[in-house]
Amino acid sequence: MDYKILVNEEMMSSVKGIVVSLLMLCGGFAFAEDQTAVQKQIALNQASGKTQLLDFTATWCPTCRVQKKVLARLKDAGDLKGVELVEVDYDDESAVKKAFGVNSQSTFVVLQGMVETKRATGLTSEDDIRQFVIAGAKPVSPSEKAKAGGDVSASKSGPEKPSHGVKQ
Repeated sequence: MDYKILVNEEMMSSVKGIVVSLLMLCGGFAFAEDQTAVQKQIALNQASGKTQLLDFTATWCPTCRVQKKVLARLKDAGDLKGVELVEVDYDDESAVKKAFGVNSQSTFVVLQGMVETKRATGLTSEDDIRQFVIAGAKPVSPSEKAKAGGDVSASKSGPEKPSHGVKQ
């Protein structure tokens, strides 16, 4: 007797999400065992599907210092509500830089779960950063979520990016 299993896109997306979450929680998709606190935070946020803003910053970077002040004002004003802000030390977190293909300090990356939705470098205007975060936090379509094993990026430059299953 032959059995055919019919699977629609929504079911497949749910199954992929569960598998990705389990792999990440078990360390299969995560960074190496000796994870930094930042790596753990990113992996847990991804596994739980949270929207997060990765702020690749350096203490010596004047642009980064301006961005830090702007982000603090936006957070205080409630403009970052629902977005986890993760500060990534550009000089110390080389595995994170490599995993996300970041080559410059003062880079922002917005993720929704495993999906990169926005990327920019060098923004300093409060309005530009607010609009960037709002655009990056817009809901992701089911087809983009289904590609989360193969991530989608709507960056300023436009090209799609590979998956950000955080690994070393």
